[in-house]
Amino acid sequence: MAVDSEFHFWPGEIVRSQDKPYYIPFYYCEGDNNCNVVDKYRNLKVGEEKHDCTNGCGNSNTPYCTDLEKKGKAYATEEYKLLMEKLSLVQDFHEKLLAELKEIAKPKTTTTPKPTTTTTPKPTTTVTQVPSECENYHSFDQDDRNEYSSEEGWFCDSSDKHTSKDWHGEGWYRFTGKAGKQMADSAPCNWCCGTGGTGWLNGDHPSVPDGIVERQVCFSYEDSNDHYDKCTWKTTANVKNCGDFYVYQLQETPECVLRYCGKGI
Repeated sequence: MAVDSEFHFWPGEIVRSQDKPYYIPFYYCEGDNNCNVVDKYRNLKVGEEKHDCTNGCGNSNTPYCTDLEKKGKAYATEEYKLLMEKLSLVQDFHEKLLAELKEIAKPKTTTTPKPTTTTTPKPTTTVTQVPSECENYHSFDQDDRNEYSSEEGWFCDSSDKHTSKDWHGEGWYRFTGKAGKQMADSAPCNWCCGTGGTGWLNGDHPSVPDGIVERQVCFSYEDSNDHYDKCTWKTTANVKNCGDFYVYQLQETPECVLRYCGKGI
């Protein structure tokens, strides 16, 4: 096949090696002296021989062209190997790329976490039971019952004609108002508290944890001979600390006129 007046081509042939085709390069003659082997697909010159191309390189009996054909086959085989290696790399890359694309294309499964139910414990209500004696009591509220009262009197805490107005018989009592905040804890003056014999707590007042404690109550008295005794008469009383105040479980006084005295305002 003539391309122009200077170049003449002869087609190559397909050869199979392990069922894989490769192409023997085409030959062309350039002028009358040069017979060349060209890689048709890359347009590269492979070999060149000085040869009289008058009869053409397509004649397999031409020794020069036969030699060039052998060189062309060797070149094509080597090029094919390189091409297959590159193709193998491309195929590997292609397969990896497809695998990655398939992985990306997979629908993602989103796991919705189950809602956490927080149970708030109910507040514990502690009911503190108030002792009965801290709620059920009588009140000493007469102002002349206080140890600092200057009023003279002949009142007593017993069943008598001189019974104190705020005495209601044996039981639990609390000092309130001007009568005081608690029972006197030292001997008051003679003829104080609106009575002749003044009653006072001979001992310490208890704390809340102590609960109910028993204490001695003394009654101080000065007789007609000016003899003064801080504890002329004695009795006992239960005492309870209710937190903000004290209560006293009192008996009737041993004599009249004797009275339980208050302290503080």
